[in-house]
Amino acid sequence: MRRILCGHFHSQLSGTPAGVPVWATPGVVTRIDLTAPPEVVRAVRGASATVADLGGPHSPVPHTLHARDPETGRTAYETGVEGSAVSPPGR
Repeated sequence: MRRILCGHFHSQLSGTPAGVPVWATPGVVTRIDLTAPPEVVRAVRGASATVADLGGPHSPVPHTLHARDPETGRTAYETGVEGSAVSPPGR
């Protein structure tokens, strides 16, 4: 069976387009906040990584690891619809 493992996409995603399992791991330092308004790209702190288990009958099996960070969820940056940077709150 074919499978696609993708490097980080700043958002954990999975799916099966055309019947091929696809996995994208979250970002190492930040992740995209999918709850932001459509005209805003917001990155928040939230270090994560994926370990892919390659040894079993259903391999690869992805496991997401999240770092312990007291600033998880805090805005790292925002970009508005025109592409202009918006300062994070409190900076």
